[in-house]
Amino acid sequence: MANVIVQHYFTEFWHGKDKVKFSTVPPRYSLTRNGHQAVLSFVLPLAHPQPLAGQRYRFSTFDPTYFVDMRYQHDSDLQLPPVLQSRCKVTLVTPEPSEATQAFALALDKADAPPEDMELGKQFAQQVALQCQ
Repeated sequence: MANVIVQHYFTEFWHGKDKVKFSTVPPRYSLTRNGHQAVLSFVLPLAHPQPLAGQRYRFSTFDPTYFVDMRYQHDSDLQLPPVLQSRCKVTLVTPEPSEATQAFALALDKADAPPEDMELGKQFAQQVALQCQ
């Protein structure tokens, strides 16, 4: 988990144009195996409580190098606590990178890294929006 924390949980979390900061230790996490896949699950710990009423947040989880596949298989993989379910809605958007971008990513060798300014991993990252009333 230490490597994940150093990488800011491979997550960008935004409130409007402001980046939301994380605390350093997740309250819960687990690493399991599903066939040939390692599945890391964790509660993303925010450094400070955030206002919810009338607010919109968005976040993406991705590895900037693209070598780690991070995604939600189903909308149901995203869960709100029962107390928020009546006033908040979660929306999952899966991107559709161009064929050229996909071909570029597939052509990379393990030792290769895309240019940092390309933000290749971000182009494949799902976006999650949280809208509360």
